[in-house]
Amino acid sequence: MRLQEEAQQVARAKEALNLDLGGEDRLLPMLEELRDLKGVWTELARVWASIHELADTAWSSVVPRKVRARLDTLVGELKDVPARMRQYAAFEFVNNTLRYGGR
Repeated sequence: MRLQEEAQQVARAKEALNLDLGGEDRLLPMLEELRDLKGVWTELARVWASIHELADTAWSSVVPRKVRARLDTLVGELKDVPARMRQYAAFEFVNNTLRYGGR
């Protein structure tokens, strides 16, 4: 965000000096990419926390059907993640861990 603000200041300075304004849109795709990356990490952190909760369950209180149902719910939640966020390796890692146990 700070970089975007500085780029806007430079653009205003160029405009005031009647200089060529080309190249300001180069930051927009990078900013969008960073927002997507932050979004996927936020979503995956929530899913990963649920995985850790399951892992911390004492063996004496494990109910296999409930564990399987919770894992299926998490897989379903991952299916709802926007396609642009599915391109990241972190998403694929969490998805594979849920589906195949990390294999």
